[in-house]
Amino acid sequence: MAFEITPESLQKAAGEASLAGITVLTIKGESLDNDAAMMIAKMCPNLIELDLSHNAIDDASGLSCLQKLTTLRLTNNKIASLAFATKLSSLEQLQLQGNKIAHMREIPALAGLKRLAILYLRNVDGTEGNPLTEHIAYRAAVIRQLEPLTNLDGGRTQLDEEGASAPPLGEMVKLCSDIPAEERWVPADYFDTTLTDPGVVLHDQFTAFGASHAECKKMESSAAAIIDRYKGFANIKGVAEK
Repeated sequence: MAFEITPESLQKAAGEASLAGITVLTIKGESLDNDAAMMIAKMCPNLIELDLSHNAIDDASGLSCLQKLTTLRLTNNKIASLAFATKLSSLEQLQLQGNKIAHMREIPALAGLKRLAILYLRNVDGTEGNPLTEHIAYRAAVIRQLEPLTNLDGGRTQLDEEGASAPPLGEMVKLCSDIPAEERWVPADYFDTTLTDPGVVLHDQFTAFGASHAECKKMESSAAAIIDRYKGFANIKGVAEK
C-alpha cells in the first residue's frame, strides 16, 4: 500500500509526538511524487535532515521552504534540474546520485549555497552517476564553481588531486584546437598541369585532394566536439563522431 502523507504517518515515521518536533525524517522507496514532497515540507517546517531517496520525484521545488534543512538526500529519483536548491540557504550536504541531471549548466544553481560542503552526483566508485558526470572536465568544473565544497562524490575537492596546475578550461580548448601549420593539399604544379593538359586525369591529384577533404571533415568533427565539451554537453566524452 502506498505511503499516505498525513500528520500521523509523518509523526510515526519520525518517531515524534508532533509535526513541529520533526527535525529528521526518512521515507525511502515509497514512490512519493512531487506533491508528496511538497506536503512533507509544508507539514514539517523544522526539518534539518530529510531523506526521500528511491522515490519518483522529478521536481523537488516543493522543498524550497525548508530554510533549516542542512542535509538532503534525494538519490535515485528522477530529478533533472538543480533549480530547486537555490533557496535552501542552510544546506550543507546534498546527495543526488542516480538522478537525471544532464548538463553542467545546472551547477551554478548551487553557487549561492555558501554552506554547501558535501555534494554527491555519483557514488564513490563512480556508479549511479548523473549524466553530467560523464563531462570531460566534470570534477574540475564543479569544484571551481562551488567554492565552499570540501567533498565531491566522496573525494576531497583539492584541485591538485587531479591537476591543480591544469590550465583553465578556455586554455584547454585553445590547446586542443590549435590550427596546424599550413601544408599544401596538392603538389605545387597541380593546377598548372590540370590547366595545360585538361584531358589527362591524374590519379595522384585526385588521391591527394580526397585525402585532404577527408582530413578537413575530421577536423570539422573534432572542432564540433571541442565546442560541445566547452558548452558542457553531458554526452560528449572527448571523441569526435565518425
